[in-house]
Amino acid sequence: MKKIVLLLSLSSLLLAACGEAKDDTQQTTSPSGEEFSVTLPILKEKPDTTNETLTVLANAETIVVNPNPPADESQKAHKLHAANNGVAEKDENGNIKEYFRYYDVPSNWAINTDNTEDETLAAVYDVTQGATNLMVQLYNINAFNKSPLEEGTNMTPEELEARMVETNHVFVEKTTTTIVDQEWQVGRQILSDQKMIRLTFYRMESTGAYDDSVVVGSLYYPMEAGLDKDRAILKQTIGQLKDVLYQISKK
Repeated sequence: MKKIVLLLSLSSLLLAACGEAKDDTQQTTSPSGEEFSVTLPILKEKPDTTNETLTVLANAETIVVNPNPPADESQKAHKLHAANNGVAEKDENGNIKEYFRYYDVPSNWAINTDNTEDETLAAVYDVTQGATNLMVQLYNINAFNKSPLEEGTNMTPEELEARMVETNHVFVEKTTTTIVDQEWQVGRQILSDQKMIRLTFYRMESTGAYDDSVVVGSLYYPMEAGLDKDRAILKQTIGQLKDVLYQISKK
């Protein structure tokens, strides 16, 4: 087994504007430069890497996590703040409104408490199946290029790509995939120092509402090609991640 340290830097200007905002123009930020540590196996190398092409992984079959979800979404086990894009909406009592996205996860996903300060802002999960260990991270970032109170609008595709780079997502290859009826962007990033790969699914909501978010889900897995059983677990986890992201995303 080998100790691997992952580094995710989320821009302080562009991080999910989640949780409490103090006034109508202040944009909430999350810490940057968080270190993630996880123990992953170094898998036996396999020459044929056909099953690890980006297109094949991105199009892994979606696996429904909970086939019988509660009628009230707020009864799901987990919740994630939606972005607020720098707007502090208040209710009739003057309290800041909070918007959440509710979701369930597979039974073999467990919150990584060492790397999750507040799971409603950015949740890190350890995924364990047999001897295989992977890691998933979920969070939302602002979908507007600036506060809508300052005439901001939903980002253009070019602005979205720039924001992903600013939040430390520098992809070596990209593709798209469909989750149910939604198109999602998929990028792969090589983390050479950690001998890992980060596979990221992301989608920008464009309804014009203040809680429009860029929903982001990343899966970290070993760079080595691995055995057939490990590949199968990788695809299964991707399929589950796709369902979790669909739960979080606006329909």
